[in-house]
Amino acid sequence: MQSPEKNIEQLETQRKPATHLGTLLEVLKFRNEHNRDDLCYRILEAKQEPYLLSYGELHDRAHQYAGSLRTRGVKPGDKVLIMLPTGTEFFFTFFGIQLCGAVPVPVYPPFRLGHLDDYVDRLAALVRNAEAVGVVTFKKIRMIANLVKRQTQVRFLATIEQINQESDAIVDPWHARPQDPALIQYTSGSTGSQKGVVLAHSNIIHNMTAIGTATAFAPETDVCVSWLPLYHDMGLIGTVLNSMLWGMPCVVIPPQDFVRRPSRWLRAFSDYRGTLSPAPNFAYNLCVKKCRPKELEGLDLSSWRVAYCGAEPIHRETIESFTERFGAYGFAPESFYPVYGLAENSLAVTFPKLGERPCIDIVEEVIDDEGQKSFPAVGPNARPQRVKEWISVGYPLPDHEVKIVDRKHKELPARVEGEVIIRSPSVMQEYYKNPEATAKTLIDGWLHTRDLGYMSDGRLYVTGRLKDMIIKGGRNFYPQDIEGAAAAVKGVRTGCVAAFGVYNKARATEDIVCAAETRISDEKDKRELDFALKAHVAKIVGCKLDHLVLCPPGTLPKTSSGKIQRYMARERYLSGSLGRTGWVGWQVGKAYVKSLVRKIGRLTGSK
Repeated sequence: MQSPEKNIEQLETQRKPATHLGTLLEVLKFRNEHNRDDLCYRILEAKQEPYLLSYGELHDRAHQYAGSLRTRGVKPGDKVLIMLPTGTEFFFTFFGIQLCGAVPVPVYPPFRLGHLDDYVDRLAALVRNAEAVGVVTFKKIRMIANLVKRQTQVRFLATIEQINQESDAIVDPWHARPQDPALIQYTSGSTGSQKGVVLAHSNIIHNMTAIGTATAFAPETDVCVSWLPLYHDMGLIGTVLNSMLWGMPCVVIPPQDFVRRPSRWLRAFSDYRGTLSPAPNFAYNLCVKKCRPKELEGLDLSSWRVAYCGAEPIHRETIESFTERFGAYGFAPESFYPVYGLAENSLAVTFPKLGERPCIDIVEEVIDDEGQKSFPAVGPNARPQRVKEWISVGYPLPDHEVKIVDRKHKELPARVEGEVIIRSPSVMQEYYKNPEATAKTLIDGWLHTRDLGYMSDGRLYVTGRLKDMIIKGGRNFYPQDIEGAAAAVKGVRTGCVAAFGVYNKARATEDIVCAAETRISDEKDKRELDFALKAHVAKIVGCKLDHLVLCPPGTLPKTSSGKIQRYMARERYLSGSLGRTGWVGWQVGKAYVKSLVRKIGRLTGSK
């Protein structure tokens, strides 16, 4: 991205929602015809002038990219991987693939290569499942993309540097139908192997329309600000595509710039009068912990009307600390907006009501003889360890139905925990080339999320994951309870704890294993932390940890969106590799390059 900021007059023409259209390509055409010179995306990269991308430039460059891909043999129905960082080239590639009638498959680029073999093998498996014919990437990681190409049947590998030098635009762009696949969004893999969620144009547009309706989008005044990665549904669908559908300008910040300096996200709100932005819980927590007073001088967050918070468990401490600190800069408590969604429903499922402060349900956990859990209001004789706090994620979006059911799919009453199931036009078509998983997930028109939760007064409360449950001696334990208790111990890194079960054949039940990252290296201090952590978990959760692994920072496996991968932590624990260091960045020098060359040599049979 080389061009400096251009003079694009915002709102030069009237911006109207395009929610009446049936496909994303129709939306692209509509914006080119009605808002060609208007601002589409403002891309902010550290140490560079902002790049202002108009709808017209997006339209034209997408057609150029489509022409380049067509010359490489891309045809309707093909799948093409996008392995690109946040920037204009991602947008051009995404729509360029669709203009060929092909289906884009976004994947995360390897900026952090702590386990290179894991990354390449995992990505190669994804490529084989998606039956991808090609990969669009950038020059810096071409060598890594080649490793994937050599393990699969990918026909071509194109870099954006190559495509940008090719000028012939596509002359007969594909005319998609609403029921055609628009995207294959691979799940993050936090609870198992990645699955390709096939979303039709109609699914995505329905969900974005519901999001905008529920939060009263106003194209003439709303401005979206996002640092979220574009290979993730919340970043791609929730911000970039949704802004185009509704005609709102969108300020885009590369994720790595946000992580290095969270204040850049907040400063963008202040500078561009941002009104909307989604982010996970950890992002708000990061702002509280890492934003220095000097960075916040003159900050004005009074325009921020909806701060969506989702994609991971939402904590009361985060809500209170963020609203307390940034209330001094104009952030309103009712702007904090806990939400629930998942890739299988395109993105969003439930939202709070506008202007409603976060609803916190303080309850007592009660378990009956059959192991069924319920959450009545706290009584006078409640035991402290049974008292829980759950954050409401709101009410079902328009045209969405949400129910809580037991293992026999029978609907449960209010305040009784069960599986969250959903029915809506936003629900995916299938898991690509995975009929068994599809059949287990889509049952009688309902999407079975494998998430646990309960309803109260029409609101949904999400309590955990069905698949992650640990069963020891007939008792059910939830990993998030163990992780929360462990994280509260001084010396444990926040958000860096994984709890999981490992079957013990001798006992014929599961052992409870907890892995926690810490910066403590002194052996005496680590023994004290070991004792304190186990004691705290026993006190708060009421279970004994059978095994505790204290790991160095950055060694627990996480998904591309930052969630702990419990199943991967379990696999590494069983293989003896959990907690081993091996983080590698771009500044890896000759040794890293040589290791890549050696691996390519092994794959090709050369020395």
